[in-house]
Amino acid sequence: SWWQRLRRAISLYDVARVPSELATWGNALPPEALSRSTAGQVQGLVDSLQALAYRMQDLVEARMTAQSPQPVRELSAEVREWCSGLRKILSDLSHRPESADFADVRAQLDATLERLERQTGKGVAGADQTGFAQGESESSFRLLGALRGVSEALVNFARQGRGINWVHLREDRF
Repeated sequence: SWWQRLRRAISLYDVARVPSELATWGNALPPEALSRSTAGQVQGLVDSLQALAYRMQDLVEARMTAQSPQPVRELSAEVREWCSGLRKILSDLSHRPESADFADVRAQLDATLERLERQTGKGVAGADQTGFAQGESESSFRLLGALRGVSEALVNFARQGRGINWVHLREDRF
């Protein structure tokens, strides 16, 4: 619907602009606000957030590509599980970035992605037997690659966030 397209466009705009805004704010942080963190660590965090934004945009584009009906049906539950796990991880990172365990984040995302890979392989094999076009199978693998890209970027973001002294950074300064 028109409303959904508008919401998607606004969300994509926000995803694209937030890293540059954080870079601006990160460059303006006084050294005493950083405590044991460095400007390089803040820039690393911003860079990892930019990479995550790019991977999310890739995922949106991959989801817009026509997909084979059979693999899409078979993957929908797994993709929903991946999205649910991603939302939980992002929520945890937004509330407690200092306690992020990127090894745990990686394990959660990898487990779901492994199931998705198995389902994609089965779905594409089934689609090949029923005569679906090769391009449709390729789009299923493109979607899987986009999901993996977002997962890897999120793990890197969590890793970069561990180096920031969030408690000190959140202190009131006025």
